Amino acid sequence: MPEQSSLYIYNTLNGRKELFVPRTQGTVKLFTCGPSVYREQHVGNYRTFLFEDILQRYLEYQGFDVERGMNFTDIEDKAVEESRSTGRTLSELTQPVIDSFFESAKLLELSLPKPGIPRATEVVQEAVSLVQRLLDRGHAYRHTDGNIYYDPLSYPGFGEVFGLDMSNWPEKRVRFAKDTYEGRRWNRGDFVLWHGDLPDDGFSWDTELGRGRPAWNVQDPAIILSSLGSEIDIHCGGIDNVYRHHDYNRAVMEGAFGTEFCPYWVHGEHLIVDGKKMSKSRGNVMYPSQLLKRGYSPQTLRLGLTYCYYREQLNLTEEHLQNTAQLLSRLQKSVDALIQPRPVTNRTTAHRPEWEVQRTDRMIEEIPGVFRVNMDNDLGVKSAVDDLTRLLEHLDRRAAVSGLSTSQCARVRRHVRELNEVLRVLRIE
Repeated sequence: MPEQSSLYIYNTLNGRKELFVPRTQGTVKLFTCGPSVYREQHVGNYRTFLFEDILQRYLEYQGFDVERGMNFTDIEDKAVEESRSTGRTLSELTQPVIDSFFESAKLLELSLPKPGIPRATEVVQEAVSLVQRLLDRGHAYRHTDGNIYYDPLSYPGFGEVFGLDMSNWPEKRVRFAKDTYEGRRWNRGDFVLWHGDLPDDGFSWDTELGRGRPAWNVQDPAIILSSLGSEIDIHCGGIDNVYRHHDYNRAVMEGAFGTEFCPYWVHGEHLIVDGKKMSKSRGNVMYPSQLLKRGYSPQTLRLGLTYCYYREQLNLTEEHLQNTAQLLSRLQKSVDALIQPRPVTNRTTAHRPEWEVQRTDRMIEEIPGVFRVNMDNDLGVKSAVDDLTRLLEHLDRRAAVSGLSTSQCARVRRHVRELNEVLRVLRIE
């Protein structure tokens, strides 16, 4: 159990890079937004899943026990519309997408929550309980349209994750009844918690709130409550979640329980393709399976989507993937060479001076330090991989002349194997 974390991470909530300190020593409660499963997840989605995976693995590398929650959003406006338009049931629509997600997650070595990933349709009762608490505490109200809405003005902390200016909130009450809205803008008004007065058409439930279904922005809190409790340490997601989602989730949890829900909010930026945002109209939406069919290994794809600063846009190009493949090949070549003992060369004797042995030993012991100093700086994967590659290539060149003992090779193997539990891009025999 670590005495404390050494990880500094950018907290969207206050706009600062700060030392991560969990609520309970040695344990981290982490929630990462999962996929909406009415459609297949593209490489941009997997970029987000991978930075969250790196975060979890690095916390575990530091010695923390990470309790992770994640969700499948299988009931929302878009899923209902898609189901109706295609004539498929909700299960027929979402199950193939879930199966595809698990297949890609396995190939990319994503670490997923051990208890499993619940679907929103499996936590309806928890959502109902949350909405009832919000009604009882005066944060929510019923409307004549049958829906239940949350009044953001009833919660003093609303908008703080985004940094929303609440001074120009409209005086006239405005209600937003859809689960999601397009674009990077704010809906200045009340947001829906419960879609009520619905017919018995396979998309609603009979509950103590009446017949209806939970809205999107109460589903994640319901899953968090069921898997992690009402207080967590880190909440992650893509940058789009900062708009009209994570502030809503925070308002639901803190409104329902009156305590701080989550002190650290971490968001990853978009992935673009050849300098343009992915869209069906451009025809540039890409999926992991397509890149794998083009000959890129899962390890290259994993590194290609993480070899960057997660808070900056990543431009996915053929050149980027080819350069990543070459870098990975260099790194793997050095590792392969360094885990095999080598005799001294270019010397009349096999004896190595003690200072030479000690210098090689010091270089070997720099491996975890080089990795940590970069990863501690807000998950600096790119700089960590670059510095590791330079260090290992230097060590390889030195070992080619001065030799490498069995014990030294064993230490290299141990250090690289441990850090590869985070990166998951190397093959270690």
